[in-house]
Amino acid sequence: MNSDEYNAAPGFYRGVSKDVNNPTIADFVRFDNVHPSGGSIILTVDLLTSGDQRSGVNAIQLVLNSTAAGAPPTITVDPQPTVVAAGGTAHLSVTATGTGLTYQWRKNGRNLPNGGNVTGATTPNLTISGFGDEDAGVYSVAVFNAGGSALSRNASVGTSNFSISDAQVAYLKFNETSGTTAANAVSGGQSGTVTGTATWGTGQAGKALTFDGGTYVSLSNFTKPTKELAVSALVNADPATAATVSFVRNAQNGGLAVGGTNSGLFDLGLVMNDTDGLLHLRGQVAAGPNIITVTDPDGFPLGSFHQVAISADGAQLRLYKDGKEVDSKDYTGVLNVPAVQSLTIGGGVTVDDSGTNLDPSNAFIGSIDDVAVYSRALTATEVSAISAAATQGKDLSTVTETAPVDETPTLAIARSSGNVTISWTGSGFRLQSSDTVNAGYADVSGVTGTSYTTAASGTKFYRLIK
Repeated sequence: MNSDEYNAAPGFYRGVSKDVNNPTIADFVRFDNVHPSGGSIILTVDLLTSGDQRSGVNAIQLVLNSTAAGAPPTITVDPQPTVVAAGGTAHLSVTATGTGLTYQWRKNGRNLPNGGNVTGATTPNLTISGFGDEDAGVYSVAVFNAGGSALSRNASVGTSNFSISDAQVAYLKFNETSGTTAANAVSGGQSGTVTGTATWGTGQAGKALTFDGGTYVSLSNFTKPTKELAVSALVNADPATAATVSFVRNAQNGGLAVGGTNSGLFDLGLVMNDTDGLLHLRGQVAAGPNIITVTDPDGFPLGSFHQVAISADGAQLRLYKDGKEVDSKDYTGVLNVPAVQSLTIGGGVTVDDSGTNLDPSNAFIGSIDDVAVYSRALTATEVSAISAAATQGKDLSTVTETAPVDETPTLAIARSSGNVTISWTGSGFRLQSSDTVNAGYADVSGVTGTSYTTAASGTKFYRLIK
């Protein structure tokens, strides 16, 4: 386990992991129903022997004839990332199984108290009303019982103005028909310069630039994302493609690197899988000392246009293909400040005493269309809408978004002829029930519309959640 002495929200977290490469963040382990073998109970502990954060075992307690505490909680549905309009209401929920459950929501790793615009901080459902920039962050929830604890996956929550062009730092539609300049639709943004043969052809959404293995596009500088980022593009990789290639990147000299003069921020492209011999979609970002990598488990279709995207929101890096998430990876830390200033499309470049040159081992052959880089994350809904627009031959600037309407439901209960009818106002809510007031809630089956009727027997607790 990882005792995590620098945990911003310390507490009694029980370690349950059996994988040394993925230890549970915890400060104690418990073994129930232990019986001596040959009159002895032996506990073997391996400690870190190097590093400035090494620590030893604080204590070992042996309780004879104790009552087993039971199983710790299990989280079955994690909180999901969400965005709300400024001043709107954010809803987060968790579903967990176990007995005697208690809850503690956390923001940026610290326990979140009730009060002000926050309610439900010690329940399965967290509500933040009047949501503002100061409320934005990474949220999680710890679930406890007598047997231990479980910590949910992080979920990013922030504000949005629900405009697809919001926070774009580069947008190249590649709708030119001649020349070596690709216009940047972002106000004040640098145009792209085509190096090599500039061949303009038919794209998925208007025109596209064709790459012959000796061509690339570069912007010598662009506004660097610092907290979140996203990249979207339409790509058509030539069927003859047989090696790792880059579509869009802020990197150079062989690939994404951390630290030094070659440090970059992101890379989106294809990687050759030596096991199946196929090219797979891959995205990477640099955060802290790490390069976070997401890879599509399926081979990438060659010879036709596909929408691809990566999105890093401070909690997860997500990879999308044709509007659907194909991989995600949790990460912590902020995005790195890259030494590399340029944005490159259509292949990697090397920079040395001879100047900037295309890296032949990373050169792309095919067509690229509608490339956008953001200093914010894209939601799954936005990526899906971009992909849907592309299938209709439209670029992403045609995507329109509508801010969700906050609704406070009204719950009503009526009894008649031995039955109880539960009805409510508002749309998009799910009715859940439990035998206890604080835990064990599950979706009610057989619900139609905004009402539910059941036999009036026993004790049952109901709630509505989004």
